[in-house]
Amino acid sequence: MAKANRKTYYWDSCSFIAWIDGGKGYSKDIIDGLDGIAQEVHENKANLCTSVMTETEILQGKLSPEQSTKLQNLFKRRNVILIGVDSKIARTASEIRNYYNARNIHIMPPDSIHLATAIIYGVDEFHTLDGCGGRQRPSDLLHLNGNVAGHSLHIRVPVAVQPTLFGAMSFPTLEVDSAGGNDQKVPKEDTSALRIQGASPNSVDTPIRENNIESNGKTEK
Repeated sequence: MAKANRKTYYWDSCSFIAWIDGGKGYSKDIIDGLDGIAQEVHENKANLCTSVMTETEILQGKLSPEQSTKLQNLFKRRNVILIGVDSKIARTASEIRNYYNARNIHIMPPDSIHLATAIIYGVDEFHTLDGCGGRQRPSDLLHLNGNVAGHSLHIRVPVAVQPTLFGAMSFPTLEVDSAGGNDQKVPKEDTSALRIQGASPNSVDTPIRENNIESNGKTEK
């Protein structure tokens, strides 16, 4: 069962891929951050969710047996939820792409689905590595932190830092032309009571893939 004080994190596919690969090419803070979140999940201290699309984006055929086992053991947990793409998520993803396309910022379809899924399910944090490298693009997900097409969403790199130090670590919020839309910061809703066991305050009827919330075949410590 979910606990009311347990955080819900969202990982996009690049977070999973980096974690599976042991964080190769990333800093120790990021490696430790990914491992720390995974440990919270394994200890049943947090929920982790992602779109079912992540299974498509991760090329299983390129994984070693050890990497495949590592991923499947995580996916088997009851507090790791793969969320299906329904019509509400699809519409929201389309709205996100249209919003930024009008501002000459091109969000890729998979990214828009990840963002829409996290928004609808009211997650506490969206973790990604998109935009933490040297090459910076307006469409980098980290630049959308705080306001995604008018929706409040906390987007960050899952680095291992002390809470008192985190305030000093930030990525620039994307500035876009306000014409034709509201680009003001949107206060984040209180989602402390939400822990995905079927629905969020924003989507009462959005289905979660059944075999990820049923107890059969699940492992939970």
